Amino acid sequence: MITIDIKTGELKVNQLRFSSKTEISYLSEMLLSSDIELWFSHDIWRQYRFFNDRMIFILHFKNNLLQFIQISPIENEGATVLNIIEKLGGEQEYFWGKIEIFDDIKSRSISVLIKYFK
Repeated sequence: MITIDIKTGELKVNQLRFSSKTEISYLSEMLLSSDIELWFSHDIWRQYRFFNDRMIFILHFKNNLLQFIQISPIENEGATVLNIIEKLGGEQEYFWGKIEIFDDIKSRSISVLIKYFK
């Protein structure tokens, strides 16, 4: 199950919780090393990926602090970007950040982005 608190921007994915205050250290506390993988690392940026509820989550960290979350449905698993956006209350901007649909023409994929303002 995936929900978001529109007042704080806290994203809940089953028992996991992510917000603009989430640090990389939280990942090691909450997930087994086999459940999450380092997807990309360069200078101050780190991306971690995990699968849950027929979706792929990519967590983008800058200087060890969560900047944004990219959520993509796994093909042929029933979840769609529109289902995800609907569950999160639609594309909107809030004082803590924004929720938007991201259409990546290069990779031919559509995903949901939750961006946190700093």
